[in-house]
Amino acid sequence: MSRYFYHNFPRIRPNYEYSQIVKDGLEILKSVKKSGLILAPEIVEWKQPLIDKSFRSVINRQLRISFTELDEKEVEEHGKRFGPFSLEFKIDELRRIGALPVMYIPQHLGQSDFSSIGSAIVAQTGDIKYTINHLQGLKQFLDINYLKTIISDDESISPDAVFNLQNVDDKNNNVVVQEFQISFKTIGDFLSYIGYRNAPFDLMTGILSLVQNLFYPTDDIIHDEILAYYRQREWRLNSGIALEGKNQTRKLNSQEKENLLNINPFFWNKELSDGNLSLKRVDEATVIEAFEGKHISEYITTIRVPEEAFEEAEKIFGDKVSQG
Repeated sequence: MSRYFYHNFPRIRPNYEYSQIVKDGLEILKSVKKSGLILAPEIVEWKQPLIDKSFRSVINRQLRISFTELDEKEVEEHGKRFGPFSLEFKIDELRRIGALPVMYIPQHLGQSDFSSIGSAIVAQTGDIKYTINHLQGLKQFLDINYLKTIISDDESISPDAVFNLQNVDDKNNNVVVQEFQISFKTIGDFLSYIGYRNAPFDLMTGILSLVQNLFYPTDDIIHDEILAYYRQREWRLNSGIALEGKNQTRKLNSQEKENLLNINPFFWNKELSDGNLSLKRVDEATVIEAFEGKHISEYITTIRVPEEAFEEAEKIFGDKVSQG
């Protein structure tokens, strides 16, 4: 088999001197060997056209590491854009670790046609998640108050007691625009009806978050390249998944954060905002350290590096290192 998944680095950018590329690439290799695969956050914005000709902005906060499905002969050309260092994984191994293909979504072409269906899918996925999050919030509220009555033996909270539900305008000083009074019994019965033979609400929101993490544009609009991203055949390892109650990823420790900032302070120190929450990229990053009891670096089959980096790379990864 000559086709594998590849992760190339460091990403080529303007005025990036070759000597610095080699230096950074070696530091990233050390990070992979010591810590594992770093998952970086990204903000992806979509524009959903509305009936009144305006646009609704939809923000996806993603946390992932990307791989491209390539033939060995394609890696060198791929590296001219994404970096001359590459980590090679067997296709079945990376799938077992949890890799999923990106779902490329076509953007609206700016005309009155059906090209907006892609952005509608992205937007309505967010709406579905928003709705289920509200159901989960109601369930948690009821569960907490139910526990209070048991712990305190407080019989004053009757099933017919009511609580207020409010919708607020978060763009206008959180002014209350709608208010409803619903009894504990009514909302409890409703949630029992909705939840019958259904997955838990928090599991559904988790799956929807994973789906949102896979959405990506088909086109590179910045460089005016139609289908540029679609042609990458990208797969991703995503943050936020668990097996038998154990999370696959963990947060970075202070030393790991410092190492990333030393390698590329511009990238890792950048603050990302989705309109509600702002965080530095390095503070949101996570790492996949191990899988099935083995360090994640043991699943790498080959590491391709530039000639100038071969000797140092071999000291880090031994005979897994290949030149070119």
